[in-house]
Amino acid sequence: MGWHLPPGVAFCEVGGDPIFFDLQADRYVSLAEGDRAVFQAMREGREVHPGEAARLTSAGLVVAAAGECKLHPVSVAVPQDDLGPFGDHHPSIGGIARVATSLVWAKRAARRNRIAQTIVALEGRKRELAGAFEPAVVVASALGFAACRPLVPIARRCLIDSLALMDFLLARGQATTLVFGVRTDPFAAHCWVQTEHHILTCAADDALGFTPVMVL
Repeated sequence: MGWHLPPGVAFCEVGGDPIFFDLQADRYVSLAEGDRAVFQAMREGREVHPGEAARLTSAGLVVAAAGECKLHPVSVAVPQDDLGPFGDHHPSIGGIARVATSLVWAKRAARRNRIAQTIVALEGRKRELAGAFEPAVVVASALGFAACRPLVPIARRCLIDSLALMDFLLARGQATTLVFGVRTDPFAAHCWVQTEHHILTCAADDALGFTPVMVL
C-alpha cells in the first residue's frame, strides 16, 4: 500500500519540516514531531501501522492508495526578476474598467467558502488554453494591469490581486502560473502570479522570501 495526497492538498519543506496547504479547508498545517516521523516513514515507503497514520488521514492530509507512494513536495522555480515600474504604460478608461471587472470578481472569488471552486475553475480555463503563452503579450498586459490597479478602490491583498491578474490574462488567452508560498518564524503566507522569467504581481524579493507550497 502506498500513500497519496488528497485532491487539493499539497506540501513543501521549510527547514526540513513539511508544511501542508489544504485548499478545500483554506488552511495551512504543520506537523507535531511524532506526526512528522510518521509522514517521513510514509514518504520512504516504510511500513506504517494504521493507528500511527490515523492522525494524518483523519486530518485529510494523506490517503491510502494502491501502488507506490506519491508524497512529493511542490517544486517550482521562482524567478528573480519582476516587472519593475510601469514603463510607458498609462491607464485608460477602458483599461481601468477591465481591471476593475477582474478585481470585483476576484474579491468575491477569494472568499474562504469559494476559493477551492475558484481554483478549480481557473485550472479548467488554463487547460482550455493548452498552455498558450506569448511572453510579450503577458508582459504588456501585466504592465497595463499594474498601471490601472491604483485607480480601482479595492484594498490590495495578494490573493485578490493574483486571482484578478490570472482572470485578466486568461481572458486574453494567456496561461500563467499562480503560486502559493509560506514561510516560518514567524509564519506567513503569500501568493503571486509568475512566468518562467518574471514575477507579475509583486516584487521578486517578496516572492523569493517564501517557499512554494501549491502551484496552479
